[in-house]
Parts: sequence; C-alpha cells; structure tokens
Amino acid sequence: MLLTRREVIKKIGLAGSLILAKPSPLLARWWAMQGSAGVSAGGSVAYAIWDEVSELSYSDLSDTLLFIVDGGLGNDETAVCDLLAGADLTVSNIAPSDLAATSGGFRFFDGNDDVLQYTAVALETILSGQTIWSIVMKMKVVSGSADGHMLYFYENGQCHLGFYFNQATDKIIFQAQDVDNVFEQQTTINGIGDAIESYLFMGTNGTTTRAGFIQAGTGSGANGQPTKWSDFTANDTVTFAALFDNIGSIDTSRLLGSNGVNYKNFYLKYMLISRQCVVDFDT
Repeated sequence: MLLTRREVIKKIGLAGSLILAKPSPLLARWWAMQGSAGVSAGGSVAYAIWDEVSELSYSDLSDTLLFIVDGGLGNDETAVCDLLAGADLTVSNIAPSDLAATSGGFRFFDGNDDVLQYTAVALETILSGQTIWSIVMKMKVVSGSADGHMLYFYENGQCHLGFYFNQATDKIIFQAQDVDNVFEQQTTINGIGDAIESYLFMGTNGTTTRAGFIQAGTGSGANGQPTKWSDFTANDTVTFAALFDNIGSIDTSRLLGSNGVNYKNFYLKYMLISRQCVVDFDT
C-alpha cells in the first residue's frame, strides 16, 4: 500500500505535518527516495533513514535487534531491542579466546577461536517462526585466510542460517534451512574482495528469500546502506529456490564468528536482525 504525502500528514497530525513541512536532511533524503507515489510498504523506513555513521539512535526497535561494536579486549557487546531485556541484550564474548578490542570502529575476529554469542531467547524471539525477516552485517573480510563462517546460527549441529567465505574464490556462500525446507546454499558469482567495507544481507519478504553483498556507501540509504534490491549488482546476489519463512529453534548455540570447526578472519562494525525485510525487493 502506498500513502501520499497528504495521507501521511492526516495520519500523524499537526505536529507531524510541521516535521514534514521542514524535514531533517535524513528524512528529506528518505522521502526523495520514495518518489512521487508516496511511502513504499516494502523495506524499512527506520533502516533507510538511520544515520549509522554518527550512530544515532535507531528510530524503531519494536521489531529489530541491533548492536554496534564498542567493546574492549574480551568484552561483551550490548544490543538494543524493545522485545528483549536484561541478559538477552548481551552478545557475549565466550571462551576460549578474548575477542580484540574495537579499533577504527570495527572488531577483529582473528580466524582462530573468536566468538560472539547471542542468547537463545534473543534469536528465537526475533527470528523463529517469522514469515518476514532480514539480517545485515557491516564488515570487512580478510582474504588469504582459511575458509570459514562469519555467521552461523544452528540447532543440534544443523545450520539454520549461515554466511560462509570461500577463501579460494572470495565468494560468499549463503546458507538456510527452516521448518518447511531442507538445507540450501547459494554462492555469489563475484567475490567480495579483500578489506573492503561491505554489507552482507540476507532476508525474506514473505514471497522470496534473497541474499547478497554490497560495498559500503553505495546503497540508497542515508549513509549508503542498501535499502533497495536494485542497489545490488546481480552477480553479487543470490535468490534461493525455497522460501525460508519459518526459521526453527536456534537453541543449541548462537554463534557469530565460528561454528566450532571453521573460522574466518573478518572485521565487524554492526549486526542488525529484523522482523522486517529491510531491503525492498520490488525496487
């Protein structure tokens, strides 16, 4: 459903209309992105207008789990999400290694045994059973090191969601399995390149499951984050044969950085998991 500017003003009242009459630069940019038709029902307004460079507060945490790295050596990270509280907002630095301190806005996973771990409650609350969802990692890979996972969510040793780097080709392998579909993985045609700030994205909009990578600063969002499928280059993306709209339990381990066997050298800036598909597949 598309709303015109007049219809939006009617919904948000006089105070909101004053904001729209003289919008902030971020809101003005987002509005321009929508075109004359109005506000698109696809994608995520909150992600599109988020000023990730200054790390200003994310405008809608009612269905989004987000953490931006800021930890010291061995320290945990703290996420934000209105659906969670207390320990379930902690992304834990677990044994056997102390993850490096933040440097230049990124934390380095050294490819040996560095792990950040969500609680089972956190991932199952935000992901399990959702018909629409998405994950975004802002990161940099390090070529020349071993193959390995940069993200690996699983139950009883079975991968449910994974981002895997193939060292020989620099290609990203996206992996998924849900209650209704067997394990499937798709590989990008292009390689991601070495030490390039990029976004890894994977999501389902209710009809299709897609994934891909894009160089930071080249998307349609306020700071160049990807918000439209047309932001991506075709050979940097994959489309799954199955629709993964019913992710099951993730209660054995919730690891970011390893699956306990294969590890990958990479730098992480932030990770966002949402009950929205933050990339609009129709634009």
